[in-house]
Amino acid sequence: MKKSRHILWFFILALVVRILFWVWTASGIYFQKQSIGVDLREAKFMNGYGIAAGYGYRHYYDEAHDLMKKVMDEINAHQIHQLNSDNAPLLPQKYHYPNVRHPPGLSLLVCFFHKILGGPADPYVLTLTMILDSLSAVMLWLIVESVLGRRVATITCLAYIFCLPILYHVAWARTSTGLMGFFLIATVGSVLKAVKTQNRFAFLWFVLAGICLGIAGYFRSDYIVLPVFIIPGLLLVRKKWFYALSRTALMMLVTVAVLLPWGYRNHRIFNRWIFTSAIAPAAFYAGLGEFKNPWGLITDDRLLQEEARANGYSHAWTPEANDYFKRRFIDCVKQHPLGWIKSVLRRAPFIIATPYYWGFDPPQRSLTYVKPLVNNKDRYDTLFDNPLNMIRTFWDRILMALIVFLSLIGIIVMFITYPQDKGLLLILIAPHLCALIMHALIHWQSRYTVPSLFCWLIGLAYLINTVIFRNRQTSGN
Repeated sequence: MKKSRHILWFFILALVVRILFWVWTASGIYFQKQSIGVDLREAKFMNGYGIAAGYGYRHYYDEAHDLMKKVMDEINAHQIHQLNSDNAPLLPQKYHYPNVRHPPGLSLLVCFFHKILGGPADPYVLTLTMILDSLSAVMLWLIVESVLGRRVATITCLAYIFCLPILYHVAWARTSTGLMGFFLIATVGSVLKAVKTQNRFAFLWFVLAGICLGIAGYFRSDYIVLPVFIIPGLLLVRKKWFYALSRTALMMLVTVAVLLPWGYRNHRIFNRWIFTSAIAPAAFYAGLGEFKNPWGLITDDRLLQEEARANGYSHAWTPEANDYFKRRFIDCVKQHPLGWIKSVLRRAPFIIATPYYWGFDPPQRSLTYVKPLVNNKDRYDTLFDNPLNMIRTFWDRILMALIVFLSLIGIIVMFITYPQDKGLLLILIAPHLCALIMHALIHWQSRYTVPSLFCWLIGLAYLINTVIFRNRQTSGN
């Protein structure tokens, strides 16, 4: 089959699968609609409508949040066609402030669609996310084919098309996570194209990689340090430190340039150059309470908010409050350095076998292992108290953990089989290595690593190809 037909059929299949998954989520059959993804989507859509109303990119709470929630409900009910400064409610000033907790990418999209097309932006965001993610499957096929051949590329593409956690974030949650995959895959593809191009214009592919990573940074800031993880791959491919460092520096420079409007906005408001978000110190501090710990901390955004206000800050997600959380984190680590190291190590099993969530909610489910320190029990206590019941209740997440573990084995086998291409392979999996290492050090939730899950699917595809198709060839001989 010609390459163009592969591209067309993969795109159509990916789009159809995403539509069918959305139909399932809309039906509500064995699907959990109340989740953290819903809260994040509501907040970012609310921020987008706030931009359309002329408030700017703000964070709303208490009375202001209630008023904005009412406005958003009226927009979704088609009672307000287009929000602007004339028909927007007057919000109490003390209950909203400039948002720097998350980058504004999704909220800007919501504002754009609402301003241009009117009415609720949700259908347009959903359509765009599905189309971009279907294109991601095609890009992934092209990239993997150039390194590992057509069969592994085809299996990888099919694994991506049917990957349940990715489908969940694309078709239901509609948070920034669902939009990230396209730009990360484009970043990896641009870097691989750059190292394979031997003319003087090859550096332009690194420029494109920086642009893609910069756009991704407007949706989530987790992968901004990705160029650092690409350096080993470039060094192994070209054998030159200058090449690896100069090209990643160029990529990073372009990324920062793309994020300059966001950084300038934050500098103008807070007198600080913030190109990502201001929540890293709070995330480090919150991560200390993820498991049982010597400080008696519990990971909970509401507790962070209470602590911030008790210490004189208007909200937990301001740069000033994060200076406080930075000091608290450092003091805690100095007090019990082994406590932080233990928390990092306790995240290791979730890295090796990540129990990804994808919306499935059987009626018999009752335990909640995903919330840290519930009733003074962390995830491990809940697991070992009644392991058989955990398997029966959370078999869907255990299945995902098994798939991730097999994917990791496939990655290892791939590196052993192709030692001469380990540089290219390192570039292929760099985004997921970046996500896993960063969140192992800070705070673990599986949804943080979904955008780069495609990297591990390459390992799964290689393992399937090795076990099934090579065994057939051996038996045929």
